[in-house]
Amino acid sequence: MELLENVVSGAVHMKSFFAFDGIVRTLRARAMLVLGSVILGLLLPVSAMADDYLVGPQDKLKIEVVEWRATTASIFEWSPLTGEFTVSTSGNLSMPILGNLSVSGKTVEQIADEVSEKLQKSVGLQQRPSASVEVAEYRPFFVSGLVASPGKYDYFPGLTVMQALSMAGGYARTTDRDMMGLQQDVLSRRGSLHELESERLSLIARNARLDAVLQGASEFSFPQELQKIADQPDIQKILNDEKKIFQQTRSAIEAEKQALENSKDFAAEQMHVLKSKATALQKQADLADAELGKISTLVAKGLSASNRQFGAEQFVSELQNRQLDVSMALISAQQTVSQAEFRIGDVEADYRLDAQKQQVDVRDRLTAIDEKLRTVRAQIGTIELFAPQAAAIAALDDDEPLVTVIIRNQNGELKRVTVDELAEVLPGDVVLVEQAAK
Repeated sequence: MELLENVVSGAVHMKSFFAFDGIVRTLRARAMLVLGSVILGLLLPVSAMADDYLVGPQDKLKIEVVEWRATTASIFEWSPLTGEFTVSTSGNLSMPILGNLSVSGKTVEQIADEVSEKLQKSVGLQQRPSASVEVAEYRPFFVSGLVASPGKYDYFPGLTVMQALSMAGGYARTTDRDMMGLQQDVLSRRGSLHELESERLSLIARNARLDAVLQGASEFSFPQELQKIADQPDIQKILNDEKKIFQQTRSAIEAEKQALENSKDFAAEQMHVLKSKATALQKQADLADAELGKISTLVAKGLSASNRQFGAEQFVSELQNRQLDVSMALISAQQTVSQAEFRIGDVEADYRLDAQKQQVDVRDRLTAIDEKLRTVRAQIGTIELFAPQAAAIAALDDDEPLVTVIIRNQNGELKRVTVDELAEVLPGDVVLVEQAAK
């Protein structure tokens, strides 16, 4: 089944870029296809085919298992074994209790017998339970080649080539206008690819710069991917811009740190001056206290006027106030030094935090761009892969004969058979429309 899907997987992509509303063989041929599918769908019997149908991978089977229990005179349903089960690609059916059953290439009657027999042996039943199996959903078939809508379609019993082609929209033609649109589409997507690639390289360079900021480095280098193409003008501009931004960042960091160092040095010098001033004031205060003591003694003995004592007391009080001012200024200078030392350590941390936030955004954008690049490359690859076939279709005359081929998996081998429009299509078949060999 996987081999068959590979045959048509490419053709399915053609639908996305061909304007398959062009010329068909004739309007009468299309009408006959549609009318034929309706008539045949009504006339062909489906029961006979369903009876002889051989189950294969991707078929969905509806299974019911019941048992008559004489002791209770009732019908017991084996619910774990009742329901819809899909045949695996290896042709096995995985069921509770029974495990894996090889069902590929068997009829539904054979599968029902095997389910009954295996259940009886597995659980030791005296009588075989009754099992019924029917195909709930057939595996799909595929239409490929010179049709309007190639792809995968649901199968139904009695399907013919004519009906399959009707489901795929009939025969297709590609015009010169379609080819011109195809070329323009490729050019447009290549332009988008170039823009995305340029943005990607720019983000890689930015990410390298942010890495250097996070590491506190004084210089940095770009990844090899960029160094290999550094001689290209647009890449040179990207690298030079990132280097300039990095140098500006380093300069800003150093300037901010230097300003804090200057502030700390100035405050330290202030502290030195204030300490000297405090020492001088202390000496003055000691002398003033001694002088006040002498004057107070003389006043007490009546040897000196009291107004002299009042003046000495005022001078001592003034010195104390000046000492208090110096102490407060000294504390303020000490705080300035401490804050500057603290901020110097924070400057690098602030820039690293900002760089970290930017890097998260850069990496998210890189992930999105990588996904877009993969999509655009895949689209271009698909168009280029099928462009020769599209050109061949456009070159066909309206009267150019087409042939229909069925590709069928028989015992693991792909067989090609040329058929007419009344031939029967089986599940898993590939209906291929192509130009007749000359």
